[in-house]
Amino acid sequence: QLADAKAARTALDAARQAHAAAAKTERSAAESVTKLDKQIESGRRQCTSQRDPLVSEGLEPPHIEGDLVEAWDGLVAWAEAALPTHEAAKDAETERANAVGVELVEMLVDLRDAASEAGVDADDDPSLSVLGQRAAVAERDAKAEHKRIADGMKQSAKLVKRVEAARGEIHVARELANLLKSTGFEKWLVNEALERLVLGASETLELLSGNQYALAVNEANEFEVIDHRNADDRRAAKTLSGGETFQASLALALALAEQVGAMAAGGAAKLDSIFLDEGFGTLDADSLDAVASALETLGSDDRMVGIVTHVRELAERVPIRYEVVKGSRTSTVTRVDT
Repeated sequence: QLADAKAARTALDAARQAHAAAAKTERSAAESVTKLDKQIESGRRQCTSQRDPLVSEGLEPPHIEGDLVEAWDGLVAWAEAALPTHEAAKDAETERANAVGVELVEMLVDLRDAASEAGVDADDDPSLSVLGQRAAVAERDAKAEHKRIADGMKQSAKLVKRVEAARGEIHVARELANLLKSTGFEKWLVNEALERLVLGASETLELLSGNQYALAVNEANEFEVIDHRNADDRRAAKTLSGGETFQASLALALALAEQVGAMAAGGAAKLDSIFLDEGFGTLDADSLDAVASALETLGSDDRMVGIVTHVRELAERVPIRYEVVKGSRTSTVTRVDT
């Protein structure tokens, strides 16, 4: 029994040692499993990190599902199958990039040429960024120059206005100088006075002629007659008959008497009297009556009108007259009030 107990104890100790070794092995295996799980998870993340960028580029790689090795094998197989297509796309993009590079070089050359023409320093073959910086500096300088030119143009516009104003003053001064010459201002005054004289004389002549005649002045300042009864025909005043000429002369004389007083300067003597000597004998009865009426109207305006005439019909219409009777050796003057 003691031998059996000793053997049992020995077996128990061996079993305990085997249990301890097995427990240690179990712990080591558990740690290995945990480590392998972490490695598997890391591998899955790596696989996902390889797949997700492809999806972002619009590609369609297989999903990461199930066994990790199968997922990697599927991703590798898809990549091997897609590689030729992407290699061809890469070559095309490379060619395109080379073409764009050539085009960029040409554009840079054109930009340098344009910059040189615009006054930007581009002789030392600068890069695009340096050329842009120089262009920015040139733009700033150009804006400053533009502002200077704009200010200069404004100043020039002001000077142009001043020059125009000065030219206007010069023109006015020259016109005044020309007009104030004897052939200018004096002629203008005479023409104005003559126009006013003819205007007043026409009214009187129309009254005396029964609205048949009016007076006018031509470009040579010669008197003309407007015949209203002959479609306002204009002809020289010399063509009038004796009685018509007397009417025109009387109309001018009366208008002159009126205009001399109106145009007289302040303090100048006024023409308050007028004497008409003969010519009445050339008038018919109607014309004589019209002339007498005109003279009576003229005399009623605080002006003395004297008439020298042999026409008894006209003399008898004058309110105060002096009759001259010629004797053998002398003449007698008698005042007659009617």
